[in-house]
Amino acid sequence: MLKYSGFLLLFNLAVVITSAQNAGIKGIVTDSNERIPVTGATVSIYLQKDSAKKYILTTLTNVSGGFELTGIATGSYFFEISSIGYQNLKRPVLLNDSIKDMGKRRYYSI
Repeated sequence: MLKYSGFLLLFNLAVVITSAQNAGIKGIVTDSNERIPVTGATVSIYLQKDSAKKYILTTLTNVSGGFELTGIATGSYFFEISSIGYQNLKRPVLLNDSIKDMGKRRYYSI
């Protein structure tokens, strides 16, 4: 019986850990002047309470300017966009158990 209880505890813990990582963000990065997609921009996400800026996930925008970061635990984060020739963009974001659509983000050139 004790082995069975230990198995159930481990199984329940695994389910909680897995379900806690269902959040994410997606969106499109466009040039603010020409309204064209910004390809190859770096999109990163890190915890708001992390002063050292340890990135949780990072990706590059595709040819359409699109990005998606998934498998993130729920919580308060900063998401940041950077690319050569553009001003860095940093915004707070609160993630829950779904994919948050950030929509089109206009990105200002330097």
